[in-house]
Amino acid sequence: HQEVSEFPPADLKAIVHEAVTMIRALLPATINIRTEIGVDIGRVNCDPDQIKQLVVNLCNNAYQALERADDYIEISLNEVIVSPEAARSAGNLTPGEYVVLTVKDTGEGMDKETVRRVFEQFFTTRDVGDGTGLGLSVVHGIVVRHHGEIMIESEPDKGTRVRVYLPLAEDLT
Repeated sequence: HQEVSEFPPADLKAIVHEAVTMIRALLPATINIRTEIGVDIGRVNCDPDQIKQLVVNLCNNAYQALERADDYIEISLNEVIVSPEAARSAGNLTPGEYVVLTVKDTGEGMDKETVRRVFEQFFTTRDVGDGTGLGLSVVHGIVVRHHGEIMIESEPDKGTRVRVYLPLAEDLT
């Protein structure tokens, strides 16, 4: 029932590891970046460069939200099966198997109104000239192109958790 993707199946673990290496090079060495990558992660039909861009953008946004010395960014990857019940409560998800990329930060967090608007192009919580305002609208575009879904949970002073659901490739090899 899933449409055939224009992207070939790829190893998301390797792509995320590469993205984390890029992020560590971009962000100050003092930033605590934790990774929790599941052992047995299936392949996803994707464009590796777009996925790397997505991870880098999410981590850059997370970095900008960090305020305290003990704040950190956590990047995790695991596989989930979304049941019909869970799909209904999650909005646009269709039931099935997904690889979920989560980027969580312990930074300043956002209120509900901000969360509602984060995917708008040029919407930013930064000062003018600080950042492009394209981070999450670009991320959203990439997720849509990959037939995925993105969900954000955040509360002021409680940090932010962004979950990107990417459909598991129907790997017939």
